[in-house]
Amino acid sequence: MQDSSITEYPEIDLWRVDLNHLSHLEKTGFALLSDDESKRIDSIVVEKHRQRVIRSRVVLRLLLANYLSIFPNEVLLEYETLGKPYLHPDHQSDLQFNLSHSDDYWICAVTRRYEIGVDVQMRKSKVDFQGIADRYYSASEKTNLQELTVSQRVRCFFDVWARKEAFLKASGQGLSFGLDKIEVTVNAVEARILSINGDSEVTREWFLRDLELFEECSAAVVQHGPNARIRIKSADETEQICSTA
Repeated sequence: MQDSSITEYPEIDLWRVDLNHLSHLEKTGFALLSDDESKRIDSIVVEKHRQRVIRSRVVLRLLLANYLSIFPNEVLLEYETLGKPYLHPDHQSDLQFNLSHSDDYWICAVTRRYEIGVDVQMRKSKVDFQGIADRYYSASEKTNLQELTVSQRVRCFFDVWARKEAFLKASGQGLSFGLDKIEVTVNAVEARILSINGDSEVTREWFLRDLELFEECSAAVVQHGPNARIRIKSADETEQICSTA
């Protein structure tokens, strides 16, 4: 079961897929899911959402199974109170992972030891930028956004959102923590956490990086630990894993 091409990897492996291209997983992969996953999927009424959940769950199992050298249906998953998935302690593995999707774009980061979070956001122009920024962005972030041109503002708005969400997922905290308490840079050049709940010193514990994965999408990865080297997996590598179902 083990794919030697992914057993030796740098500090973070970043996998990306367009779920539209994985329709075969709905038939071949459904049997790999747990009873709990199957029950949840059966309760989904909207067919498009159901398809996305099946494909994303199967892909996750295929990836983790290769790292763990087991069969996909042997992967045991647990969930934190706020829904973040993690490996069951029975696996006795230091493998850490996190996933995100926006419409049909799906990403997953895999690393060792350190908590990790990822987020991907499609840049949609029909969004209440001002209303969301007023609620979730810090005063300086809102000011910086207002100083940008309209075209710049769309990209940077979603860049900021992805950076904040990735941190919340890495730290295991939900939106109730307060996105406005996480201050990040507002530009398309430098991704950096400036302060967390007003504390700039604690940001040294976190590594943040923007990701260029899909056109018209903002994405970010946050790791609790030292600066990490990232390898974005190629489409061929991802296709090879997905073809094993």
